[in-house]
Amino acid sequence: MGQHLLLTMMAAPLLLLGNPLPLVLWGLPRRVRWPLAVPLRRRGWLRSALSALTFWPVAGLLHVTAVWLWHLPSLYDAAVEHEFVHAVEHAIFFATAILFWWPIVRPAPRLRPRPHPGFQILYLLGATAQSTALGMLLAVPERSFYPHYAKIAVTLGISAVDDQMLGGGLMWSGAHMYLLPILVILYGLSRDSARETGDVPA
Repeated sequence: MGQHLLLTMMAAPLLLLGNPLPLVLWGLPRRVRWPLAVPLRRRGWLRSALSALTFWPVAGLLHVTAVWLWHLPSLYDAAVEHEFVHAVEHAIFFATAILFWWPIVRPAPRLRPRPHPGFQILYLLGATAQSTALGMLLAVPERSFYPHYAKIAVTLGISAVDDQMLGGGLMWSGAHMYLLPILVILYGLSRDSARETGDVPA
């Protein structure tokens, strides 16, 4: 669970905040840069696909769906029992988290106009609610959902229920990380409002 939180709530937004694409493209030789940049030009196929996938309702739905599906017992047990499936799980979490954070961070290329701050806040509150709900679902019931943990808990001398509750608690508390960008958005709104009224220098 700690790995999942780091991938989706730390690594993905921090990577986008670094705005790496322009630096990577300009650091490449011209003969390599041009073929990579063409699909990202206006009306390029890659730009069009990325624009559709990072439209905030689509991006949010993709990420939330991926998180909930991978917490189904059959998929979750497959991930912890098979290294390749685990790698696929992490790749999907990270990729959908990149899409999820794109409308908030808005790195290059700028695919769409900035969403209204109210929509951004609702978007993040929705993410907070679903992550809290899944964390509660895992943390509150006093039974283990995952046969894999129930099987190995005996050999490790731990409680599968307690282990699941710990993971659910991490997700439950980690959901509050979505509130940090909300505070940043609200700060930007208050600063802009103050500038418009002349309370602070521009």
